[in-house]
Amino acid sequence: MRKKVKVDPSDKYLIPKGNVFRHAIQEYFSGEHFKKTQENFNMRKYTVGDTKIPYRVINNWDKNNLLPKGLKGNMGWRKFTFVELVWLKAIERFRAYGFSLDKIARVKASIVDWDKNHNEIYPAFEYYVARACFSDDDPYIVALANGVGGIGSTEEIEIAKQKHFKTNDMLLISLKSIVKEIGLTPMPPRPLIWLSNTETEVLSDLRSGEKDEVKIKFRKNKITDIETSETKIGSATQEIQKLNGEDRMYGSILAKYENGKRQSLRITKNRRVSDN
Repeated sequence: MRKKVKVDPSDKYLIPKGNVFRHAIQEYFSGEHFKKTQENFNMRKYTVGDTKIPYRVINNWDKNNLLPKGLKGNMGWRKFTFVELVWLKAIERFRAYGFSLDKIARVKASIVDWDKNHNEIYPAFEYYVARACFSDDDPYIVALANGVGGIGSTEEIEIAKQKHFKTNDMLLISLKSIVKEIGLTPMPPRPLIWLSNTETEVLSDLRSGEKDEVKIKFRKNKITDIETSETKIGSATQEIQKLNGEDRMYGSILAKYENGKRQSLRITKNRRVSDN
């Protein structure tokens, strides 16, 4: 079993990552389900010729810090992994849309995170490439006009657009379309590990150890509502503020008093689920 991978992608200021992402990526890297996939993803078998990108272009990209570190040895280019090949194809698309080399380098710094302690993998980027290959989700690389970049699932991007983006003008590059271009057919039969975002959210609540009770409502085999209850000692005002501004959240707070003093708060939160 592989060690836990610490992932703190620098794109968090553009597409924030929560507990759902952290649980899912740890499941991918620490479980046995995708061990073979990880080995294949990180096998260096693609030559520069396989990329169909001219040597001079790749050399220029390397000089401008667009490529991950360690790809060029003393004797010339080493072979690329599948994950690195996906990034090369993403650079091609950025260039086709007129992005400057400086802006692409800024995007790369946000999403292609190098981890020499774990076989020189790129944890967050590899995880989303795997989702593009083995789930019905279509993750995207997101780039704003100034080169600020991020990567995320369709749902993560939609949430970020509503809460964090100050503009709707952005370039989205589909990882699934790149995978198809390379010649792989995405979405073999869906493994159980690829839970929907909502299912992963429920699993996160169950594993957190903070909830006293978790209830789920179904309709036509899909989750429609998630209700969680927990007991806390704290400020009711703070908990009410947390509920405010959440479009899909509603709930109740019950205060328990004993001998004229508040002992605890019983907080029940309900989340409406728009899709799975």
